[in-house]
Amino acid sequence: QIDCIRDKIKLILFNMRSN
Repeated sequence: QIDCIRDKIKLILFNMRSN
């Protein structure tokens, strides 16, 4: 579960940087 959460956080941060 922790890995899944980390992946989500990474995706969110990546999207924020993209914007």
